[in-house]
Amino acid sequence: LCEHDLDEWSWTWIARSLSMVYDWCYDDLTPAQRLRYGRRAIQCAKKVYSIWEHPPTNNHVYLKQGEVLYPGIAFYGDGIDDAAAEQMVLDGLELLLTQFIPCHNILNAGDGGWQESMSYHSMFTYAFAHSLELWQRASGEDIWKDFYGLDGDAEYCMYLRRPFDDRKVEVADGRGSAVDTYISYYLPLLIRRRHDGVARYWTDWIKERCRQTDEAGNTTLRSPHKWWPYVLWYDPEVPVVKPAELPLAHIFRGYGWVSMRSGWTKDATFALFICSPTWYGGHQHCDNNSFIIHKYAPLALDTGVYDTAKGHRANYFARTIAHNTVTVSVSYTHLRAHETRH
Repeated sequence: LCEHDLDEWSWTWIARSLSMVYDWCYDDLTPAQRLRYGRRAIQCAKKVYSIWEHPPTNNHVYLKQGEVLYPGIAFYGDGIDDAAAEQMVLDGLELLLTQFIPCHNILNAGDGGWQESMSYHSMFTYAFAHSLELWQRASGEDIWKDFYGLDGDAEYCMYLRRPFDDRKVEVADGRGSAVDTYISYYLPLLIRRRHDGVARYWTDWIKERCRQTDEAGNTTLRSPHKWWPYVLWYDPEVPVVKPAELPLAHIFRGYGWVSMRSGWTKDATFALFICSPTWYGGHQHCDNNSFIIHKYAPLALDTGVYDTAKGHRANYFARTIAHNTVTVSVSYTHLRAHETRH
């Protein structure tokens, strides 16, 4: 962590990891180690300021600029680089309070989920949830009390899975398996802070599914270090809410998705209708008024593959024509890579 520079993604991961090591192992570190880890963490966090900052409707900003809060809090007032640490606290807190939380309260609207797909939602939501917990623990402020922007998130994970194989519904740029490392990082936190019974169901489901896949010779979530959120936040006192107790349809008001199914068994008919109130960008597609249907297999689906290198995403995959919706046909004689046509 102290010797290798990788890319713009690695800078925040290194800064966050060293901040955690510094905080958790402080008494076991020598003064030289504390100084070395602190300087390196702040160095990497400073590099984040040179990265383009996406809007809070895109996953990137949570995983990059949002992470400067970690070194800011860890090294605040410790004499390593006090000015930089203080600025990182202020900048990270400004993002958290004035962009991330309001954005989730509007877009999530207490219904759960994210318009960039389940894959990109879980990819960053754990980082956002951890930032909330970080500030609560550091400041003593009960930031979770009135925040509802992750309510319904566990239900989103429930309603956006294909009945016949439990995989994520392939919508927008998202793809993915049934067992998800990322949601296991923050659903236990929703149990603890929001007393979410559906999150309790999912954490138990993931644990059991991992046991089954491990016995079958796979290694899904086997590594012990991936279970630390269960150790910190899992609360067995929160009652489980099972799928059979939920309605068969759910509206995600903030971004205009409606999930419908005939039941919770593998032979259920599933449909998703998309009518977004606005364009949020990121990994969202030009798919308004489109639908997806599953019954034993994908029947009506989004077509194409997520391939940006050859321009397939821009020229087909994200375009209206790749979705089950009405199009106003216009002939284009030439499409270039990274050129989006509606």
